[in-house]
Parts: sequence; C-alpha cells; structure tokens
Amino acid sequence: MQQGKTTQFEKNFEASSARVKKRLAAYLRDPEDGKNVHAMRTSLRRLEAAFLLLPKKERKRNKKQADACKAFFRANSRVRDLDIISAKITALGGDPFVDAIAGKRKAALVHALALARSLEKNKMPLAANAIKKKKSIDGDKLAARMDKVAGRLVCAIEERLPVVVGDSSKKEELHGLRKDLKKLRYMLEILPAGRRKKYERAVAKVVVGGSNSNSGSNNVMARLKELQGTLGLVRDCDITIEYLQRVKGAGAVLQKGKDERDALYEKFAKNMMMTIMAS
Repeated sequence: MQQGKTTQFEKNFEASSARVKKRLAAYLRDPEDGKNVHAMRTSLRRLEAAFLLLPKKERKRNKKQADACKAFFRANSRVRDLDIISAKITALGGDPFVDAIAGKRKAALVHALALARSLEKNKMPLAANAIKKKKSIDGDKLAARMDKVAGRLVCAIEERLPVVVGDSSKKEELHGLRKDLKKLRYMLEILPAGRRKKYERAVAKVVVGGSNSNSGSNNVMARLKELQGTLGLVRDCDITIEYLQRVKGAGAVLQKGKDERDALYEKFAKNMMMTIMAS
C-alpha cells in the first residue's frame, strides 16, 4: 500500500459516495418528483460500479452498506419503472389505463422510502477506510482489479451482442447488455484519465469496431452512452408492453407499444450489425 496522499481513484470514489448522499436527501424531501427517483437510481448505479473496483478487503469492510444500497436500488427501481410505464402509456394515448398505476406506485414508494430512511442513517460505502490509516489504495491492485472486472464485462458484451442482434425476442439478454454497457461506462468514468486508455481501446473494438477502434476517449464514452440510451428506450417499451398485456381492453395501445418497440430494436440491430461487420 502506498503511504500518504489520497489517490485520484479514491477522490473520485468519495465524490460518487457524496453524490448519493446529496441525491438521497433530495429524494427524501420530495419522493413524488420523478426526477429525484431517476437521479437516485443513476447515482446508486455509479456507486455500485465504483464499489466493484475496490480491493477485496475494502469490499468486505463495506459489504453491509453496499447491500443496503442494493436493496434500496431495487425498491426504487420499481417506483421508476412505474413512472416510465405511466408516461409511456400516456404518450401512446392510453390515458384511461394510467389511473390504476398510481396505487401500485404509492405502495412501491412506501417500501422504497423505508429503505431510504434506513440508508440515510448509515454511512455510504467508503474507499476512505484505508485513507484514515494514512494509506492509499495501491495502483497495481486497482489495475489488476480493473483488468478482471472490465475484462469480464467486455467478454459478456461480446457474447451478448450477436445473440441480441439476431433475435429481437431476447428481452432479458438485451436488458443484460444494457446493464453491462452502463456498468462499464461508469467504471471508466471513475478511473483516472491515464488508466482509462487501455480499457477504452478494448471497448472500442467491440462497440465502435474496425478502423474506428482507435477512437479517442470521448468517442468511446459517447458510444457507450448512445447504446445504453437506445437499449433503455427498448427496455421502457418492454416493461410497458408487459404491463399492458395484463390490462383488459388495452389491445390498441398495446399494439402501438409493440410497433414502437420494433422500430427501436430495428434501429439498434442495424447499427450494431454495421459495427460487427466492421470489426
């Protein structure tokens, strides 16, 4: 372990933890605000991605806090999904089917708020346990951990892409691909700029392809964000379709949702097929 000053990774990690605290306070002040619900989920995702890069001892030391964050994330995600479903159905012209969602959201929010209040009383996961002992996280250990985690994610993305591009019915695989892309992007964001290049080159070969695989950092990060966004829209359609399939009399709205989903998927599939062919 290096002695003395805090590393850039540790500073970035603590900033991520502080962001969760700030957004948690906003969430508790106004949990009815959909923006707070979304911001809370995003900040927790970023913290989770950063947490995975901590050395094993630090992950164990912070496991209780990390588990509490995950439990709250899952509960809050249910609230967020219901907000998305409500907005999508309204956009599809299905206003009469929206009222029933309010009760479901209220129940989901009660559960999420209970976990949020409990989380507020506990400390966020910290990289600073080592710092308090005047030690910093070893750069070599961080690199080795990143090699392992990023390598696993890149492999998962490479394996999922041909499957989802060739079959629009692979909903869970599409969702898994989106989560992998998001996690990888958030991990790269928290790393010091000098440590990103190695991983960005590997990622570029998969999501940018061919002669563009030497794209700069901004292009790689933008590409990850673009794919994550497109797959997010597909996922929004999928959870809305799943809900509408259980609603009596919603056939016309359901079909509109399916048509929108098909168009979004086709856009994604054509885009990725060009990337795969260029690789």
